[in-house]
Amino acid sequence: MMRTFRLALPLALLVLASMSFADFSRPTENVWLGGPPSEADLDAMVEEGLGLVIDLRTSEEGIEETEQAARDRGLRYLNIAVGRELADEDLVAETGAALEQALADGERVLLHCASGNRAGEIWARHRVQQGISAERALAESRASGTRGERLEQLQEILAAE
Repeated sequence: MMRTFRLALPLALLVLASMSFADFSRPTENVWLGGPPSEADLDAMVEEGLGLVIDLRTSEEGIEETEQAARDRGLRYLNIAVGRELADEDLVAETGAALEQALADGERVLLHCASGNRAGEIWARHRVQQGISAERALAESRASGTRGERLEQLQEILAAE
């Protein structure tokens, strides 16, 4: 039995590692956060009720493929470009409004950027505005990929609110 376990565990880890859908955090049942989705990711999310893709990348980052893949699947696609600096309050509000409207309409949402860094920032700031604790919002942000200087700046902003 121990030999079977030794063989099964590496195989299971290999299968999990190959599942890119697992690369997305899911802070709530209806929201995914992370980097850009593959077509297989979108297909899997559509199976689970995805209705809106919010892409935080700038046009210089090559958003066209994701936009086309989303539209080919009948998804709504919204590009709200967030650059290298933290998003201003208007971008946070615009993203939050789009996200909340989609959720109210019964859709699930993918909020993504190039790595999850910006998606986690926007998500955390939105969550704090909803009344979620800064600690929880930061934990959800870290799980999506927010790190480095952006995470440090986010911590400062949330501590001040």
